Amino acid sequence: MLTIEQFRSEEMQNLYQQYLVSGPVEYVKELFKNMKIKNPEENAVKFYANMFFYYSMYDGAADKAKSQFEQMMGKIVEEMKQ
Repeated sequence: MLTIEQFRSEEMQNLYQQYLVSGPVEYVKELFKNMKIKNPEENAVKFYANMFFYYSMYDGAADKAKSQFEQMMGKIVEEMKQ
C-alpha cells in the first residue's frame, strides 16, 4: 500500500523512503561501520538491495525465494570478508 501511496503525496513518499529505502540502508551502513566492514556504504546498498528484492519476491514464491535469498546473502557475506 505504501508503495502505491508514495506517488500520491509527499508525506507518503517520505515514509516510504524512511521505512523501505534510505532509512534501512543508513541503518545497515552504520552497523557495517561499527563492525569495521570495508566500504560500509557500498556493502550496505548491496546487502539491502538484495534483501529488499527477496522481500518483494517472497510473497509469490516463498520456497524458491528462501533458498535463493540464503545463497545470495551467503555470497555477499563472503565478499565482505575479503
